[in-house]
Amino acid sequence: MKKTLLGLACLALASCGGGSSKNADLAMKPTEDLAGGDAAVPAGFLLVESCAVADYVDGRADATKRVVTPWDTSLGKLCIHITAGQSVSWDGVPNPSHPLEAHGNGTTPNPITNVASTTFSSAGVFGYDCEVHHSLMHGAIWVDAQ
Repeated sequence: MKKTLLGLACLALASCGGGSSKNADLAMKPTEDLAGGDAAVPAGFLLVESCAVADYVDGRADATKRVVTPWDTSLGKLCIHITAGQSVSWDGVPNPSHPLEAHGNGTTPNPITNVASTTFSSAGVFGYDCEVHHSLMHGAIWVDAQ
């Protein structure tokens, strides 16, 4: 409970996890920590990089919504919902000042690398952030099965 409250405080203040240390509370939480059993949360869904179900932009039918400018901190976290087989492009990546870093989702290897585009072949929730500014520049890609 203390760790969850600390994680929420860090998110609210946007002051934890910066610099070279990683904030584990931003990386991944089980479904139980999401919305208290909300029926809208798909079975097995993971809260990755603080992206709850309602935070995701639906990019499944609109390719323009699958382009991310990840280092625009005014946008906050960037969460996109796609279907397996679709790609997401990161505008301005690779960037030596803000290298793109992948986070595992616990069950499926994360295909995100520090390149401009990634094709997601399997379902899951895949986190990413700036290797330098973890708590300011982060998001996740939620991939549905085909």
